[in-house]
Amino acid sequence: MARTRDRGPRHARFLRVLGWNWVRPLLLLLAVAVLTNGCGGGGTSVAISAIAVTLSTGQTATVQPGHTLTITATITNDFTDAGLVWSIVPVTGANGCGSYSVPTDSPDTTVVYTAPPSSSAPCTATVKATSVADAASSASVMITVP
Repeated sequence: MARTRDRGPRHARFLRVLGWNWVRPLLLLLAVAVLTNGCGGGGTSVAISAIAVTLSTGQTATVQPGHTLTITATITNDFTDAGLVWSIVPVTGANGCGSYSVPTDSPDTTVVYTAPPSSSAPCTATVKATSVADAASSASVMITVP
C-alpha cells in the first residue's frame, strides 16, 4: 500500500501553488473598499447647533435710580444643562453702577438688577449671562441709570 502524504485542505494546496504574494494586496483592497463604503447604508448626519444665549431685555435698558430690572436669559442647545454664570461690569460711574441678585425662588436664568440710588447716578453697566458649557456663548445688556 502506497503512502500518500496529507497535504491538508484543498484551499491550502491552492495557496501553496499560487503563493502568498497576491493575498496582501487583495486584503488591502478589501479593507479600503469596506472603509470607503461603510456599511452600505445611506447614513444619517446630525447637525449640532451651537449654544445660544438671549436676554429678555434686549441689548439696552434704562433703569431709574433706586429701581430694579428683572432680566431673564434663555439658553438653547445646552444639552448638558450646565446653566449660566452672571456678571456685572461698570462702564461709567465712580462707585460702580448697581448690583444684581438671583432670586431664591427662580432658576439661575433670572437675575434682578438694582440701580444705585440717585446720589451715585448717572452711570452705565453691562450685565452679562455666559453659558457654563461654552464660554464663547453669551448675551449682555447695557444698562443706563440716568
